[in-house]
Amino acid sequence: MDTNHESQASRELDDEFRRILRIIKPYIPCIMNNSYLTSYRLWLEKLSMADVTEKKERNKYIIELCYQIQDGILEFPFTELPGDGPLPPFSMDYYGTKRRTSTALIKQGQANLGKTNLKHDQQTIYFKEMLNTEQLVTQEPHKLPQRNAPDQSELQNIPHKKRTAHTISKNCNNLQGFHDLMNCYISYTNKSSSSPCNSIEGIIDATPKDDFQKNNYFVNKNNDDDSWCDITDGTTTTITQEDLQITHSPTVTPINAHELYKNKIAELMKIINDLQKQNIKLNEDVMGYEHDINTRNTTAERSVHNLIEEINSLRSRLQELTEVKTALKNSQTVAASQWKGIVNSLTTEMQVVQHQNEILQEEIDSLGKQLEEATSRRQQDGIALKQKISIMHEKEIEKLNQAHIKEKMEAENKLNEEISKLTQEYESKIENLRIDHAKMVQTKNNEIQRLESLIEVECKRQVLMHEEVNKIRTQIEETQLENTDANLEKIGVLQKCISKMDKLFKKTERTFNRQIAKLKTEIEMRDKIIHIQLSTQRAEIIANTNVERQVEIDATVEQLEGRYKKLLEAQKSYFLLEKKQDTTVISQLRTIIAQNNIDSDI
Repeated sequence: MDTNHESQASRELDDEFRRILRIIKPYIPCIMNNSYLTSYRLWLEKLSMADVTEKKERNKYIIELCYQIQDGILEFPFTELPGDGPLPPFSMDYYGTKRRTSTALIKQGQANLGKTNLKHDQQTIYFKEMLNTEQLVTQEPHKLPQRNAPDQSELQNIPHKKRTAHTISKNCNNLQGFHDLMNCYISYTNKSSSSPCNSIEGIIDATPKDDFQKNNYFVNKNNDDDSWCDITDGTTTTITQEDLQITHSPTVTPINAHELYKNKIAELMKIINDLQKQNIKLNEDVMGYEHDINTRNTTAERSVHNLIEEINSLRSRLQELTEVKTALKNSQTVAASQWKGIVNSLTTEMQVVQHQNEILQEEIDSLGKQLEEATSRRQQDGIALKQKISIMHEKEIEKLNQAHIKEKMEAENKLNEEISKLTQEYESKIENLRIDHAKMVQTKNNEIQRLESLIEVECKRQVLMHEEVNKIRTQIEETQLENTDANLEKIGVLQKCISKMDKLFKKTERTFNRQIAKLKTEIEMRDKIIHIQLSTQRAEIIANTNVERQVEIDATVEQLEGRYKKLLEAQKSYFLLEKKQDTTVISQLRTIIAQNNIDSDI
């Protein structure tokens, strides 16, 4: 029974979830804010993937999401991305006063329209305030309006404003807003238009354009992002698409819409009659406004007369300027004749200077040829010097290589001689150590043989003693039979002696074995120490010979590097002197050219 009850409850919750999705579906094409769309999509996916135990919380969340989608807002908890874990508990108290504001205000306006029979100014003020509250709902949904629609008694107590030219234009705008609100009301009462975008578009048309640009909550229904409109089953989708086709089908023309409006105008005839009565008052105000316009026109005519006088004064000023221009032209002709004389004199001077320049150019050409010859000679001399220097350098390198080879051979011979001497010395030392080691080993072997001989003597003595003891035992056994009582004491004494002799023999064996083991360990340790000393001496000899060789090689290399560096420095100094001489000659020639004012590319 409990399982059936739980399954029935879960089915009811699923049905409720599907019904809410059907309610949400027609509002989705009207949303134009991409951030709102993404957050709605993520939350709907999260809620559709909810667990069986979270169905109640899921339905609470989707109810609040439905209200926010209908109002075109996005508030907590849907401002944050859904988490990966289970849904947190949802509290409905915070959101109880923040939903269905626009529809409630429109219904309230309809009820007050049917009941009240207000004057023109009071009606326009009321509907303007209601439109402002609608704008507040769309702009700042978290700030709800704090007042309700006024009663008829309150509207009658509102004082009548005096009409001026400014208030007439203002009231015209209010009338336009009133007619737009009436059209919005007609669209709400029309049962054929089922899409929620119609009502929202009516409210948006009634608001100014700046507010519409700030509150871009909705898009056209031809939006391409319809990937997640298929939330519910097929029946609801066909209904909403038909509704959308009704609103935007090509058969619905402005003439049909006008006919629909005519059918609805019959309900608003009483209000229109009141408005016609107040139009008479508005015409009187318009007459006053025309009087004000006429006064302004007279002032404008006076300003035009003043402008004509200013134009005449400017024309006289133009004539004066033309006279000044003619005088300037005459003075320019005189100046031009003077300039022509100056130009002729300058041309003659220029011809003289050109003749001088030609003479100087010939001198420059001759100097250039001399320079080219000098440079070619210097280049040839430099090439010859370079060849000589290279030959000298090669010869010196060959000499240095030969000297290096000789020094290397001498150093190698010296090293070989020293190595042979050292090897002979160390070999003699090693042989002496070997002889000493052999002597030590021989002495140790002699000691071992002596100890072994002593051990053999002791062993022989022990054998003899054993034989004597055995003889004594046999004699005792033989005599036991004869005189058992007299010899018992002697036998006991002999047994004690024998036991003492056995103990002494065992002790001597142990001491001899220990001494032999100690001697063997000492001999092995000495052998190891001697081998280690020999290996260390060999390593030291090899290291010393290698170090001496490396030191000699480094010294020869440093000497050769010093010689090469000196040669290179001498060559560099020689080439620098040649460059300085060339630069001095070139600078002298340039000074000569600059003194004669000769243009040249050298």
